[in-house]
Amino acid sequence: YIDLNVLTTSDVPQLKGAEAMYGTVGAVALAIATIFAGGSSADSHMGAVPRMLYGLARDGMLPKVIAYIHPRFRTPWVAIFVSFACMMIPFFVGLDITKIVEYVNIACVAWVVSYIIAQVDLIILRKKYPKLHRPFRSPAFPIPQIIGILGCLYIIVTMGREIIIGVLPYEIAFMAYSLIWVKFKMK
Repeated sequence: YIDLNVLTTSDVPQLKGAEAMYGTVGAVALAIATIFAGGSSADSHMGAVPRMLYGLARDGMLPKVIAYIHPRFRTPWVAIFVSFACMMIPFFVGLDITKIVEYVNIACVAWVVSYIIAQVDLIILRKKYPKLHRPFRSPAFPIPQIIGILGCLYIIVTMGREIIIGVLPYEIAFMAYSLIWVKFKMK
């Protein structure tokens, strides 16, 4: 329906494809769906990430101030503010759309790295504590985890060299923070 060069160079390839297949009506319909998808992503970000930060702070893995709960609304208001502030950084520093897309890709790689860590953790914990009661056991262990790790690595490699290099400082900072926190704060 459309030349691949147009898709690879466009900031909104889904709209180009919809327009090529269904005309203006298809492009408008998909633009509306894209806006709702973006809003849904922002909603899930603002709903899930503050709760993750709250849980980490409550368990002593982040500063305790992030675990403060609003007395009336019973929400982790400091974690919500921190998450919102991080989300607003591109708007305050005046980044153009290509830089924002680059940072979104870097965030995606960081998120995929967290999936790799979770799968490696599962393998390690299953080997280290084989008799521990678990309400759910992964079938065909460790094949799904190995496939998941390889799939995640494939995603990271195909993101491109500049994205991988861009994510390295954040991953190194995260690992340094984690090591320092575990060494000096955890019991």
